[in-house]
Amino acid sequence: MVCVLVIAKNKTGEQKSQRTQSVKFQITFKNQMKKLHKLNSPKFSLSWSVELAHGNGAFLYKADYTLYNFFFKNRNALSNSFIFFFGDHGARFGNEARTDFGYSEQNNPFLYVVTPKRLRNTKIMEQLQQNSKELITHHDLHATLKDILYIQPTSNFTEVEFKIFDKNLRGSSLLRRFQAGKRRNCKTLPIPLQFCICQYKKRNVTDEALKQTLGQFAVKQLALFLEKQNATSRCEEIKLHEVTAKQYLSTEMNNVNNRTNFFEVIFVVAAPAKGMFQIPIRREQGQLDLIGALFTRLDWYGKSGDCMEDDVLRRYCTCRNGTA
Repeated sequence: MVCVLVIAKNKTGEQKSQRTQSVKFQITFKNQMKKLHKLNSPKFSLSWSVELAHGNGAFLYKADYTLYNFFFKNRNALSNSFIFFFGDHGARFGNEARTDFGYSEQNNPFLYVVTPKRLRNTKIMEQLQQNSKELITHHDLHATLKDILYIQPTSNFTEVEFKIFDKNLRGSSLLRRFQAGKRRNCKTLPIPLQFCICQYKKRNVTDEALKQTLGQFAVKQLALFLEKQNATSRCEEIKLHEVTAKQYLSTEMNNVNNRTNFFEVIFVVAAPAKGMFQIPIRREQGQLDLIGALFTRLDWYGKSGDCMEDDVLRRYCTCRNGTA
């Protein structure tokens, strides 16, 4: 029997006390594991927990004892299990996010993998350790779960040869060799520039006219996004209050004739709307275009967008009085 236990981030947005969430986490999994490990068939369990430290990094360690106690008490039940700890992104607001290290961690979420005890001195483990030094994506994690479920059991978890898991080759199993001859970077993997963790050099944009042009374009696109979602009647008007911008200097991104440039733009909307946002913008032959699929919210928005039923829209909308 192989159990896959995934502990990750919750997107429910429910407000719970830290203590209540920790106790529920402990009791729920304790009861589940007592029942499940007795059944001789594969299991998959997922805890998507966020409220503990999503809004405040100071609470990050509050669940340490609860987690330790759970794994210690269930160590025998989990000895034949794959365990994945991961997040979808790092802190995007708060004091930590304002540091250089915190900024780089925003798109570099934590991933920790524990293998079944019997596999810890095998080629599978060696390959996993080797792959941990490479750039990986959540697509690779998805391929790994498929490998554990469908492929590896047929060989008793001994295969380490590269294998294609989908026709688009978006992900590769972490238990196998990666594709030979393929460099793993943001160009060759399905990682948009908006979420790329490569450390490209950037310089501050000091041209005030250019900054204003980039900022006005960004707020216009955000307003258009809300308009397309039929949300403008319930949201405060989006106008520019403040903008900063940096230009990417990498020759891999800017073409030789300098007709194409890439910028990282951070802007604050004007009151009564609220929000600090980030978006990459491309300028090609004088025309501006958004690179990112979504605007990244960089400050805490609390309940200001609760008039929106869609979780995605809540971060972009400041509800008008009487609409929340």
